[in-house]
Parts: sequence; C-alpha cells; structure tokens
Amino acid sequence: MFVKTDVRASGDVRRLVDTAIREYGGLDIVCNDAGIELIQRLVETTEDEWNKILDTNLKGVFLVSKHVLPHFIGQKSGVVVNVASQLGITGAERWGAYCASKAGVIQLTKVIALEYAKYNIRANCVCPGAIETPMVDRELSLEQDRNLARKMMISQYPIGRLGTPEEIAEAVLFLASSRSSFVTGAALVADGGYTIL
Repeated sequence: MFVKTDVRASGDVRRLVDTAIREYGGLDIVCNDAGIELIQRLVETTEDEWNKILDTNLKGVFLVSKHVLPHFIGQKSGVVVNVASQLGITGAERWGAYCASKAGVIQLTKVIALEYAKYNIRANCVCPGAIETPMVDRELSLEQDRNLARKMMISQYPIGRLGTPEEIAEAVLFLASSRSSFVTGAALVADGGYTIL
C-alpha cells in the first residue's frame, strides 16, 4: 500500500501512521528511509538548501518516530530502524548538510533506544556506504570523467565494489527481526569497509 507523504509535514506523517494502523490492524516495525542529498561546499550552501536536507533526512525521522512511538508504547513493543549513512560517521567534502543530517539520525536513534527501552521498543540504524542507486548515479554525473570517478569511488572500499540495495535491505531486515532482539541503540555499518580506512 502506498500513502503519498511529505515526511517534513507533521499532518502528512500522522495520516500515514493512522492509515497503516487502520489498514493493517496495528503496527510493529517502522523503517525511516526517506532521504535526499546535496553535493555542495558548505559556504555555497544556502540556508534553504540546508533546511531542506535537514528537514527531510533528520526531521522526517523525528516526525515519523514521534507519531509511531505512542502506538508502540501502548502495545509495549515495536521496532524502529533508521537509515543513516557512513557519512554520518566519517564526513566528506561537499557533503556538509548531508553528513550533519545523517550524524543526527545516528544520535536520534540512540535517544529513542534509551528513552523507550522500558516499553520493549528497540531502535537501531543502518549506515550504508555507496550503494548502486540513482543517488550514486547523480553524484558520478557531476564529474567530468564518470568512469574514472566510479573507479576512484570503488577504490575507497576494501571490498572492491559498491553495495546493492538488496544488501542494505537484508541489514534492515535483521534489525527489524527477532534475530536482533538484544540489539538496540546500534549503528550497523554496512559499507564494504569504507570506515575502517
């Protein structure tokens, strides 16, 4: 089921959560994965651009969690899985707003885990590296020599390739499932070794 939602708008998010609960008879897991990027040096970033990135990538996680948590508290169970990024850990040139937003997601995940563990609610996040998605395509398209840029990007990953969406989905599934029942407040890095260099 698809519900068109602007995660930056509280009313939209409330409608999304209410619809999911009504249509499915409840809610057990939420995955916050809405995100956008801005590849631009900090001094060139406008306030509107900064706000758009932070509102989508961080405020969106806050709003969805805010509207889901009362339901989870009421049923004394629930799982929140947020999608952050390797860039929330390491930082990168020209990714200031994105890095700040994803670092915020990691910290917000920890806060949710701490505040709501007593209700049997777990919160974790996945920190993907570069994944074969349109976002990476857009990044590579900014370079003069796309093929060289791709090779240079891959060279930053000890595993020797970029990740796939399916690999990140498996990480999310693990954190959402009972197989990770003793895991909360964690940032699972799925980045082919990028952050160990």
